[in-house]
Amino acid sequence: MEPNANSLSDDEFREIGLRYADGIDVALQRWLQMQLCMRLEAAGLATDKSYAAAEQVAAEVSLDVASQVRELAALDIDAQATTPLAIVRTSLQAATDLLAELSVPRSQRDVDDIARFPADHYALTPASFADIDLELASLAVEWGAAKAWLHKQRHGGG
Repeated sequence: MEPNANSLSDDEFREIGLRYADGIDVALQRWLQMQLCMRLEAAGLATDKSYAAAEQVAAEVSLDVASQVRELAALDIDAQATTPLAIVRTSLQAATDLLAELSVPRSQRDVDDIARFPADHYALTPASFADIDLELASLAVEWGAAKAWLHKQRHGGG
């Protein structure tokens, strides 16, 4: 049976996930490095050495997150127990550790942020991918819509 214009294959969904992971790898590194450098500058701790450390941590975090998102994209949708944004949110500890190690004062955060993300002492956790990059937010919408469509194809629903 030929697929019609209203169907989506598992392979097509995986391809969307891989594009999403590639986008995360690029955008997250750029965004996280900028966030770290802004906090270093605000604390008066911006040096060549601290910038280099920020660049290294941002590269490592984005590579790790992209790898985890690629692994997620390779899973069947029914086996996906997390989301790319959740992966990002739980992968920022190295960035937090770097800022603490460099004696950057903790950020002022509201009660809700503290309750939702207690270990995020520097307010690094993005609310959505739009906080990181608008193109990445578009990829997030594409991935989410494709996942919902594939789920509907498989399991029905109205």
